Amino acid sequence: MMESGSEIGAKGPVVLWVSRHGLLPVQEQELKDILGDFTLIQIAGKVPSAEWVIQKAKQVNASIVIPVLPFTIITKIFELGKKKNIETWWAEMEEVKVLYREPMPKVDYDPFNETVVIAAGEHEQRSYKIMRFKQFQRIKGIKVEMEPVKKRVRA
Repeated sequence: MMESGSEIGAKGPVVLWVSRHGLLPVQEQELKDILGDFTLIQIAGKVPSAEWVIQKAKQVNASIVIPVLPFTIITKIFELGKKKNIETWWAEMEEVKVLYREPMPKVDYDPFNETVVIAAGEHEQRSYKIMRFKQFQRIKGIKVEMEPVKKRVRA
């Protein structure tokens, strides 16, 4: 696990970015436009739990956590953060292209506002998703509705 802090201004809110991928330049610019001066703390690598993320957020005095993690962990980060006045934001991305060869920066995608996600397992043909940043959104609530799956009645 890697942790790095980069001061973007030395004032304003502290933002904790939790992702295997670094912040895209367009995302950094968007945060500056929204927050003005802010301090960015980045955590890359495996995340043991949502509780651990919130503990890190408290340690660095973060008021915003932007996790790029599985949905179940984001849900828990949101629930725990809400109790501690820590906002959880979503970095909304859209898939714009899929390639079956390794993409080349500035040819196949724009590294300013797009990133590459490897999208196939070891037994499938490797594919590369080009994901473009759209916007940041504040998570205000998470609701999952479920119902039991009924077994079919066999005749």
